[in-house]
Amino acid sequence: NVLTVQAGVLAATTLTTPSARSVVVGTSDFVWSEMNLSASGSGENVEVTALVLEATLGAAGHDANDLDNFEIWADLSGSTNDSSRGDRYETIVSDAKQWTDTGAGDETLSFNLTKTIVVPKDGEVRIAVVGDLSPSADSGTPDTFTISLDTDAGDVTANGSTTGSVITVTPTGAGQTMTADAGGALTVSVDSSSPKASVILDAGQGGNKTLGVFRLAASNEENLELDSFMITDDGSDSVAETYYFQAYNKNGTTLIGSQITVVGAGTATANFADGQVAIPANDYILMKIMGKTADVDTSAANNEDTVQVTVAAANTDVVTTGLASGSIINGAAANYDAAIHYVFQSYPKFEWITPSTLANGTLTGNANQLLGKLKITAVGDEDVVFLSGSTSEIKLQYTVVGDDTAGVETITYKEDGSTTLDTTTITSASGTSEVTVNFSTTAMTIAAGNSKTIWIYGDTSDLEDDNDSIQIWLDNATASDLSWSIDGAGDFDAQAAILWLSDYMPDNYSQVFMNPS
Repeated sequence: NVLTVQAGVLAATTLTTPSARSVVVGTSDFVWSEMNLSASGSGENVEVTALVLEATLGAAGHDANDLDNFEIWADLSGSTNDSSRGDRYETIVSDAKQWTDTGAGDETLSFNLTKTIVVPKDGEVRIAVVGDLSPSADSGTPDTFTISLDTDAGDVTANGSTTGSVITVTPTGAGQTMTADAGGALTVSVDSSSPKASVILDAGQGGNKTLGVFRLAASNEENLELDSFMITDDGSDSVAETYYFQAYNKNGTTLIGSQITVVGAGTATANFADGQVAIPANDYILMKIMGKTADVDTSAANNEDTVQVTVAAANTDVVTTGLASGSIINGAAANYDAAIHYVFQSYPKFEWITPSTLANGTLTGNANQLLGKLKITAVGDEDVVFLSGSTSEIKLQYTVVGDDTAGVETITYKEDGSTTLDTTTITSASGTSEVTVNFSTTAMTIAAGNSKTIWIYGDTSDLEDDNDSIQIWLDNATASDLSWSIDGAGDFDAQAAILWLSDYMPDNYSQVFMNPS
């Protein structure tokens, strides 16, 4: 039998990573380019002992002398992100070398490796070029540099590990263009995870509340270190007794640095120690602002006061330092407002005992049919009271399918099915009617932490035709459709658009009642 001995083979390719980007002048230990050494199809392991880099300059006037302390690093562990820089290249395999500018458009730099790279037969090894950009590099024009393996034949020195045979390598790939830049940029915004407008309890009931979440994003030039973060309360300046500032990774799952505690006031500033909070280049972190609410009974805060944390002027109120440039870097001259939160000692929480998810009920055609049950819970440490008369009210919507244009039907509201609270009227013609329940007959008091249910009865005798129907619902788009008092005092009437949304009320529609066909 004839045996064919496969010769050693090596392909050396400059990859398209990292992507083209700006590099701040003065940056150290930057990964300029990545290469792949592949012995796919080789008959033996391949040893690499030297290589030549090429720097393609954007113009002859761009100075290769500004490329300092260049080294070759390799991924020999096979692990990811285990270097001191956070990338995969953990092993240095060369001494540091300096580029010399000859005035040409392309410059070369030769390396004799201090550690031989062994590329396994049919395997590969990744390497990277790491170096500094001098502070004197021109960021105005600006200078540009593209680092790659020189593509002349023989510019990677390799031989077979077993045979010692010389393997001729002609590198390929052009690398990515890096542009000198004076410094990074910071972008501030309200993150999508920031809470919506809400009702919160006073005196820290229920623990500290998240008032806003801001996103701090760094451009791709350099890492930024957070120095200080100031918020302004665009609300009443009295709701938050204490603010808590905590940085998180962009997923909001990992703490970055320590929590900073600041006494509540019209403004609050958190100052961060050096090295505590960094924003990675071309990435972002989150800043979560939490607050402990003041006690309405013992502080300047009042029921229905508001807190709205804002970054009033990102160009002065958020301060970072570029870790490569050393420059102070702020955001744009704009304000960023988190949602408004209202503080109360107690508030009503609503729930249909007869939600719209129930199967359609059947219209019975009598004068006193039960059409819905609306449960109300007093959340907090004080009573919720619906006063009798004109100051407390719940506005209900009735959607009817019917043809009795002259019919006016009476609706009766009873506390837990017994005591009459109020009566209203609707038409039994097709359309939607809004009624106001103002507890004109009897007030309703709900003790702190307890619930009561309003039973709603209606005359359905004029909804006698097949497919006639009626449904009760609460309009969560109109804030003033709800008003209540706390311990019999106050007229709090701007929260229906919060308390009747799904965050507080699972379903703002009650069950449909229909005359079956």
